[in-house]
Amino acid sequence: MFCKKINLMGKLIVRFNGEKNFIISFLNVILNIFFVMSLSSMLIFPFFLALPFNVPIKHLIFLELELALTSLILYELKNVIERIKKDRIFIIENADGFTKVGIYVFLGGIVYEANSIINAYCEPPFKLDGMLFRFGDDGNLKPDIFVFIIIACISLVIGEVLRKAVKIKNENDLTI
Repeated sequence: MFCKKINLMGKLIVRFNGEKNFIISFLNVILNIFFVMSLSSMLIFPFFLALPFNVPIKHLIFLELELALTSLILYELKNVIERIKKDRIFIIENADGFTKVGIYVFLGGIVYEANSIINAYCEPPFKLDGMLFRFGDDGNLKPDIFVFIIIACISLVIGEVLRKAVKIKNENDLTI
């Protein structure tokens, strides 16, 4: 029984020999759904928030910036997943895609923090305008900006690793 479970997981996770990979297909579906949601939100939210609820324009600007960066991240990840589905893994486009994702995540962190500082989205009782580092009710530092920086760094490192892998692959392809 135990061997069958391991074998089943192996079939689901590691099927790269021309067979369809469940995880890649699942990620592709999820990314497509989120991409459509982010694009539709960019078009719909300004009209449904600004007109009936009189939302200030500075809130809408930050909302649109965050949705645009989210859409760009999802678009790049969709492209990487599509290339992986076609067994085009060690190519420069994937390295560039991860580098772009890292830059977009870092910019998203900057926009998120600027939104928090300008619009003063701090929880009460610590509601102070212009705080770069925010603390929760229990006194712990909220890790918002650090999460953006870490994810951006991981994505940039993956981009550089893929860039070196492409270089090594190209050198090996030239070797007889």
